[in-house]
Amino acid sequence: MPRKLVIEKIKELLIAQRDAIASALEGDDNLLRGLTGTSGGDIADMACESTNGEISSQLLEVSHDQLKQIDQAMQKMKDGSYGKCGGCNCKIPAARLEALPYAIFCIKCQLAYEESGTENRHTTDWSILLESVDPPAHLHFRVN
Repeated sequence: MPRKLVIEKIKELLIAQRDAIASALEGDDNLLRGLTGTSGGDIADMACESTNGEISSQLLEVSHDQLKQIDQAMQKMKDGSYGKCGGCNCKIPAARLEALPYAIFCIKCQLAYEESGTENRHTTDWSILLESVDPPAHLHFRVN
């Protein structure tokens, strides 16, 4: 299938996904507001409500992030830059775009990006920070 047709198909998919997420967000937002307004029951009920509220909040955040990615992909389609890698500027393969319609990197650049992020997280020397912080004089710690 020609690349142009693949992109048109992806555009239709993105529009459908955006509409579905927006509808779900509207419902989840109302549900979250309803959860914060309810109270009563015992401590276990309150803990369960708190946990449900936290999960709903995290799901809302993920959905908002996905909407943002979809909107960015749609904007790239408008300005003609959709399907170009943000790292090397080559064409992202159509199969990758079909699998992940809002991909911004080709696989090679995505792997390099992930490896550089992982490497930086694991090589941070936190002992420098810990050694530079002195506890206030009124706090005394006893090691057993």
